[in-house]
Amino acid sequence: MTSTLFRLALNAHSAFPIPNTSATTGQIPLRQATPTWSVTPAPARALALLSPEEVASVLRFFRPQDAALALGSCLLKRLAVVRGVGATWTEAGRGMKKEEGGKPVWRGENPEQGEVEFNVSHHGSMVVLVADSERKNGVNRARRVGIDVVKIDVAKDTLAMRREGSWEKWVKIFADVMPGEEARRIVDGEDAEGRGQHSLEGRLRRFYTFWGLREAYVKMSGEALAAPWLKELEFRNVRAPGKEQENTWANITRDVEVWMRGNRIDDVGVELQALGGDYIVATIVERVPKGEEFAGFENVDVERELDTLATG
Repeated sequence: MTSTLFRLALNAHSAFPIPNTSATTGQIPLRQATPTWSVTPAPARALALLSPEEVASVLRFFRPQDAALALGSCLLKRLAVVRGVGATWTEAGRGMKKEEGGKPVWRGENPEQGEVEFNVSHHGSMVVLVADSERKNGVNRARRVGIDVVKIDVAKDTLAMRREGSWEKWVKIFADVMPGEEARRIVDGEDAEGRGQHSLEGRLRRFYTFWGLREAYVKMSGEALAAPWLKELEFRNVRAPGKEQENTWANITRDVEVWMRGNRIDDVGVELQALGGDYIVATIVERVPKGEEFAGFENVDVERELDTLATG
């Protein structure tokens, strides 16, 4: 069965390059780094298409690396609405709303335009989005969706573990939002069959797979990581996606089980996959019929999209 969902991905640091004169080189003060970056050709062209509120949400970051991710998020959200319900770029900017709990949604000024449920995540240099729209799925409301991308940085996490004292102590920092058995299996490095992952990188990939699943589910639900039921949410049959060649989407798994308070949730669709050797993406969607497979990620060509907008 073909999914009505669609997913977009963008390497924000490639689309909006960071100048060599950034604050990371010590050549300019930190407070000037993002303003300097924002007037270079690629970000300046994209920022010109956003509302003053969106521009402010991008330029509030001191580091251009963070501003580029925020800019990518703004563009993907608007593009999702254009793709989902055929709205104009301007209409896409006007209809952005936040529901209770801060969950984003787009609703057209004209009810016949329907609504778009979407969720965005970014980490490292990547921005990813999943969306479902009323017009595409033919039901009376779009399905809730959640997504999370994580970048495995072995060197960075090794330093964090040294500060904590051990792998076990580092994992236990996050134990407050995990059921005990799940945390134990992560500490022990066990995979879905109970086999141990002995390398640090293997253990980190497994930890971040569980973490991404948890983040994606919470974001789909519209609640925060402080949700009272977090320790009662459990993921079973989890296999961390293996590494792949750079910029390649691969190693998809769709057999993760979601359990709440000891009962399996059957109508939630889950997909895990790798992007290259460093990234893992988790997508979770409500009301998924048996056999539905999500559409793959579209790698967005920002220059082409901006050219289309400029001529359209």
